[in-house]
Order: sequence, then structure tokens, then C-alpha cells
Amino acid sequence: MFESCGEILALSLFMLLYIVTASSDCPISCDCGDEAETVNLSCKSTIPYTLPLNTRVVNIIDIEYKHLNQSHFNHTRWANVTNLYLSGKSVTHVADYTFLNVTNLTHLQISFDI
Repeated sequence: MFESCGEILALSLFMLLYIVTASSDCPISCDCGDEAETVNLSCKSTIPYTLPLNTRVVNIIDIEYKHLNQSHFNHTRWANVTNLYLSGKSVTHVADYTFLNVTNLTHLQISFDI
């Protein structure tokens, strides 16, 4: 079945990576905290493409984008977010309909230093 120890090692590493990834949806450069069936997400610099299921609160600090648009919040998992906090120094423009897919958004706080 396996021709070498290298193949066995590669398969083992792949399985370990799969298990670790499957057990944690938290995006890279973010911290996730679970509270009673909801997820609070805090990220630095980047806007994650996808979010853990049941994410309700997202806090993104030090955003490194100049322009924000709908593509930054386009994944269906953004639909669960109710509170969104954005801060940074680089953003100069927020396009129309940027938060269109954040359909349950009830609180939006944006603070950008110019």
C-alpha cells in the first residue's frame, strides 16, 4: 500500500493538519472566543474571508486596506454577524453596499485615523 516511510509520514502529517483545521475555524491572525453558542472574533490587519459558524461579534483593528467594498464581506457566514467594529489608519473609502451581505448587522462602529 505505501512504498516508503516518506509516504507514511506525509499521510500522517496531512491527517494531523486536517484534524487541527477541522477542530478550529478561527481564521489566521484572529482570536476566537466562544460565549453561549456565539463566537466573538478579534482580528488584526486583515478581514477574514470566512468566519466560524455562529460568529456574532467581529472586531478588526489596524485594517491595512485603503478601500473597503462588498467583496471583503461576501461570504455567507458574514450573515450571522450582528456587531462589527472596524478601526485603522489606511482606509480612505468605504464603497456603497459594502455591508450588504452582513444581513443581521445591528451595530456598526467605524473609526479610522486620517
